[in-house]
Amino acid sequence: MTEALTVKKNDAMAVAAGADRADQRGKENIDVTRLVLPRIAGAQKTSPEVDPSSDKFIKGLGLYELFNSLTGETYGNGPLKFAVIRKLPFKAMQFDGNNAVVDFAVAKGDPRLEFTTDAAGARVRPIATEFLEYLVVLETGDIASLSFKSTQVKVANKLDSFLNFRPGASWLGMYSLTSKGKTFTKGAATQFNVMPAGPTPVEIVNLAE
Repeated sequence: MTEALTVKKNDAMAVAAGADRADQRGKENIDVTRLVLPRIAGAQKTSPEVDPSSDKFIKGLGLYELFNSLTGETYGNGPLKFAVIRKLPFKAMQFDGNNAVVDFAVAKGDPRLEFTTDAAGARVRPIATEFLEYLVVLETGDIASLSFKSTQVKVANKLDSFLNFRPGASWLGMYSLTSKGKTFTKGAATQFNVMPAGPTPVEIVNLAE
């Protein structure tokens, strides 16, 4: 039997019980285009969040576990339930050998996104990387982005299929995100999986709308 997930909430971001969470006074001059959107990510061996010497270190975060990049909340290997507010527009970037960004905005249809063949006839991966991204609301009520790339594209396609065939708006259904370590050609990395997780609770529907 799968045990229910106990989410480790970041109490530093909490508000007092009974407070009006919809009150936006004092925030009128915040430029929303400069906000840092929280991202649900998986901890890799090279992630600064698992390096005790890094400013981004998250105490208690284990390898291949899920975490919130902004608040530092950790979710273990899940399941972390979420509803999709919307799928975000096309995004692709090119990185160099040191993982530094060469081009922040690779256009859809760019040849750098296509597989090629080398002189020996072997298949060569694309130079640029496409990111399939979603704006989601978590079961905790937090808003975040969920991004899939490279080996995770099949997972994103799976989520798209669930969203397409499920009746109604995208946020009317909950989905379950889990993670584990998996070994690929270039080494081990976090592998996501998504599955349907029933209808969305009314309070989450209202927040998504």
